[in-house]
Amino acid sequence: MLYRPLDSANDEIWLLAIQPNIDTEAHLQCQLESTSLRDRPVFESLSYAWGSAVADVPLGVGNHELLITDNLAHALRAVRGVHHPMSLWVDAICINQRDLQERNHQVQLMRKIYTSATKVNVWLGQDFIGANVACLLLMELAKGTPLRELLAVNDPSSAPNRVEYLAEMFRYPWWTRLWVIQKVLLANEAMVHCGPHRLPFRTIVEAFEHLWNEAIIAGRWLRRLCGAERIEILIRKLEATIRRLHTIRSFVFCDSLDGKRHFRDSPETLPFLLHTCSWSEVTDSRDKLYGVLGLLPTTILQPDYTLSVGRIFTQCTVTMMQKMDSLALLSQAGISVPRFCEIPSWVPDWRNSIVLTAPFLVFREYYDAGKGSPLDISLSEDRVLALSGMIIDEINNVGPVYDHQDCIRSANLPAILRSTVTDWKHMSVKAESEKQMRREQQVQNHEQMRVQQQQLLQSQLRLQRRMQTQRLAGDMMKQKTIETVNSISDTSTHAPAPETAVTPIMRVDSGVRAVPQPQSQRAPVYVDADYDLQVRSKRRRYASAGDHTTPP
Repeated sequence: MLYRPLDSANDEIWLLAIQPNIDTEAHLQCQLESTSLRDRPVFESLSYAWGSAVADVPLGVGNHELLITDNLAHALRAVRGVHHPMSLWVDAICINQRDLQERNHQVQLMRKIYTSATKVNVWLGQDFIGANVACLLLMELAKGTPLRELLAVNDPSSAPNRVEYLAEMFRYPWWTRLWVIQKVLLANEAMVHCGPHRLPFRTIVEAFEHLWNEAIIAGRWLRRLCGAERIEILIRKLEATIRRLHTIRSFVFCDSLDGKRHFRDSPETLPFLLHTCSWSEVTDSRDKLYGVLGLLPTTILQPDYTLSVGRIFTQCTVTMMQKMDSLALLSQAGISVPRFCEIPSWVPDWRNSIVLTAPFLVFREYYDAGKGSPLDISLSEDRVLALSGMIIDEINNVGPVYDHQDCIRSANLPAILRSTVTDWKHMSVKAESEKQMRREQQVQNHEQMRVQQQQLLQSQLRLQRRMQTQRLAGDMMKQKTIETVNSISDTSTHAPAPETAVTPIMRVDSGVRAVPQPQSQRAPVYVDADYDLQVRSKRRRYASAGDHTTPP
């Protein structure tokens, strides 16, 4: 068994012990040994581009055989010592890639590993025609020799080729890989290998400062001498490699009086790195985040390769929002085309490097409308972000989404911008027209409601008047009935008494009941007013006919 479990509590790592050989093409003889970083071992590290994913080159490690890529095999032969054995840390070999637990812990140790290594060997790749010329030009530029003098030496007609050789140095895939950023920035010393040629990385950085100034300031002269296209290619390569590394280094580290590197303690460091390094390439999308953690002053996230890309990006976004106490990261969300369905829409998709490096999406200060207000966020189990705030407007129209490949082509950018402005104008006219239609509809609806309310009010008034009229008619009828009954009662009081005893009719004061006058021989009688009226009418008819019998 080649690997055994490492003691993570003691910061154990694997080191590859390579036997020396004067023949660079000779077979590699290696041993895999474990050691603790706390013991301060002496070793070097290797930084290279993995290249092809096909591992078909056998490497003898003790009694075991390990398959590695062709590019790694060339790198190991190039950095191998001639007379003395060397201990080398190589990520593809010194990390058991099949053990996720060991992989998680080793990624946490990246900063310690690269700062503990005495030297970082950078393997660009195999030799190319003109590599020796490019290395000599870089060394002379680092000394301060003007580019004009270097290109005009001996044969000025060869100047275009020399510029192409310089550009070719920055075309290797190593410059595009994400992991190499922290490896170089954390290194105590870095040595660049290009085939058999060696060049200190510091020399390339110093040469870049002179080369960049001359390419920009004296660009017109260089374009006439070497051709505009060649100079543009060189400038783009320098900007995408050395200049970007210089920008990252100046943001991550701050100068100190003791001359040592000190990490800049700022909550904006990680968002800056994720945005600036989004152009870099990785084999595993999770390394878009894990590959820059070593450049942070403190650990804010523990690497965990058992989690999915969407879960890691979501967790990282929430953590950065809380540490920054800001929602500025939302400005980077939703701009990736195409989006990864596993990543929520409010989480930036750092896998996509093309969109974030478009000319009009470079890193900038984001406006923070709620600056100073406490951040109140919560995350549900289905990764829905809940925020507290206020509604200030609504979105009426959304413009078209352009293809990200068209956005990064400088030739198409002006046409895209003109088309965008035209679309905005059409959207504005359409939105104003829709707004006017909504306003007219609101006025019409308000008028209809006013008419309906008026009609309802008139109906209620008519109903009230009808009920009032009915009450008055009832009261008049009742009053008339009372007056009629009282009139008949008064008339009957003065009439001669009949021979037959008749129950006296009492005066009706009000209502339908009559209060009887007290009599010595009979009890009080209560008579209905209508019925009493009928009885009295019959009595009058009998009286007029001379019949004094009691009517039924």
